[in-house]
Amino acid sequence: MRRHLYVSLLSFFIASILLGGCKNDVNAIVRSLYGKKIDFNWSKQTIKADTIIEGLEIQTPLKVVAYIDSSLCTPCFMNYLDFASDFIEKYGSDNIVYMCIIQPRNISDLQDKMAQMSLKGVEVILDKDEKYKKRNSIDQYASLITVFLLDSDNRIKLVGDPLRSKKINDLYDCKVIEFIDELERTSKI
Repeated sequence: MRRHLYVSLLSFFIASILLGGCKNDVNAIVRSLYGKKIDFNWSKQTIKADTIIEGLEIQTPLKVVAYIDSSLCTPCFMNYLDFASDFIEKYGSDNIVYMCIIQPRNISDLQDKMAQMSLKGVEVILDKDEKYKKRNSIDQYASLITVFLLDSDNRIKLVGDPLRSKKINDLYDCKVIEFIDELERTSKI
């Protein structure tokens, strides 16, 4: 029930912004992002429940990348991770990962909470010096468009958060299934 209320409130917030006066600006920004390559060449730390890994490279062909700033409280972020895990699990494929790139926050508190969860296909990556944000000009985009589906070359294929919008979720489903089918077809050849 709580999860449904949270998603409903977020969907309402997103819809009210997207349907407001800045819709043309948002559409122009989204169009300009398609095909842009996301830069992951920065010093990063991958946060696991029991360790921190320096400089881990994610080699998964498909990536959903979400930039989460520090304004999202830790309990809300943990809910987001849970939703992300469910989202990835539905595809039943090792060819996709959900990467949550976060601004600095209390890491030990985060790890304690992660230890209580089953996060499959979700990576939490600390953007300690905001290098991801700066290298990819994330701060110039509205907070609603900091989630991307990337291909194996880290190029943006879809823009928007599939966990906060049913329409965007449906778009991701179509595109992810298409990509996974293509990857599986080409690996059999």
